[in-house]
Amino acid sequence: IFDFFFKYVKCQKIKVAFIGAGNMCKEHIKAFSSIKDVEIVGIFSRTKSNAELLANEYPSLQVYSSIKNLYYKSKADLVIIAVSIESTTQICFEALNYNWKLLVEKPVGTNYEEALKINELVNSKGADLFVALNRRYYGSTIKLTNILEQYNGRRIVNITDQEDIDLITKMGFTKHILRNWMYANSIHLIDFLTIFCRGKFEDIEIIEKWNPSKPNFVMAKLNFTSGDIGIFQSFWRSPYPWSVVVTTQGLRGELKPLEKLNMQYGSSRKKHQYNEDIEDINFKPGLFRQAQNIINYMKGKESSLVRLEEANKSMFLTSKIFEKK
Repeated sequence: IFDFFFKYVKCQKIKVAFIGAGNMCKEHIKAFSSIKDVEIVGIFSRTKSNAELLANEYPSLQVYSSIKNLYYKSKADLVIIAVSIESTTQICFEALNYNWKLLVEKPVGTNYEEALKINELVNSKGADLFVALNRRYYGSTIKLTNILEQYNGRRIVNITDQEDIDLITKMGFTKHILRNWMYANSIHLIDFLTIFCRGKFEDIEIIEKWNPSKPNFVMAKLNFTSGDIGIFQSFWRSPYPWSVVVTTQGLRGELKPLEKLNMQYGSSRKKHQYNEDIEDINFKPGLFRQAQNIINYMKGKESSLVRLEEANKSMFLTSKIFEKK
């Protein structure tokens, strides 16, 4: 059956539909509509007027009144889910009733426990659900990954996260989302531990413990079976730029901002800056290459997609770092 499916889609344009109609969904539509083997066919949003605005911009998009109608009438092969954090779990549960591939904006689950429940449903249905961890597809991330493959020494991965909890509170998120904000946003940085630290997670040393009643600062040291060490720190009421620094013998790579890569080699203090990837300039960073990967998968070609089970490794690390007092 799968061989037949892949031979079939190699000769066909992949039909892509969208659930959601906000800014993130618009960015996904821009990326997918730029791939020649793709036909964007439908959109559903609880805010129909927003979906209609996008349909005006992309005439091949038909607006549907429900997820059920979107599936049966658009005949989409792939659906992109980019809805609010509060709605993602419910939308996933509904979309998993149908036989299409899913690419879902993170977080898939407002916390680790919820993510595990969704993964159980995915496994029970034998569904293909992938998580849109677009920073894995940054040109800077891929370049650093490729360079690191040439060095065998232990890695020290230093990650700095910053969250403005006071601003987030003013944005009107529910108390549940505010309590679990690290899964919604810090996950972007924590996922770099899964990317760059080799081996399996071994244990964690909490240096500064998370206090949910007074969010301020958290710091942790994570050990991996490879000997790699992750140092994660997060500021919740202080300014600090997001950054990732990977150090090994003879090499230091820095992502700051994350879209740009600076390298230092040997004992030199001179930084070599790589140009930002052109696809990360023309599109929201990471989205075009991510879209290419899932289309490659749909056509039976090699891809580097992130299944929910893999993404949940980063959700698990988040739960360990932000264990409550």
